[in-house]
Amino acid sequence: MVMHSDSIFVNWHADCQEAFAYLDKTFINPKSIYVSVPVTYDNNSIKIINPSNLPVNFEWENKNIEDDKYIEFSPKKGTIQLKSSVEITYKMLFYLSN
Repeated sequence: MVMHSDSIFVNWHADCQEAFAYLDKTFINPKSIYVSVPVTYDNNSIKIINPSNLPVNFEWENKNIEDDKYIEFSPKKGTIQLKSSVEITYKMLFYLSN
């Protein structure tokens, strides 16, 4: 309400989003795993998909545990632009068997 004048209605609208992303695979399921032989499954790649309207940063942690396992991701870190995806490749070796 404005004193001594016509009233003015102002409608404010804001759209807030949270940046999020997801992997196109929920697990890696090779048919067989051999000690000291690289694991192969589905071209050794996964996708990170960003369906949001905001960019998403990602970073993988490579593992190199001597006499146990070696896991490396490429690219290791980066940014996924809005409504796009990034393909991640991995190398995986196991040095122990249960």
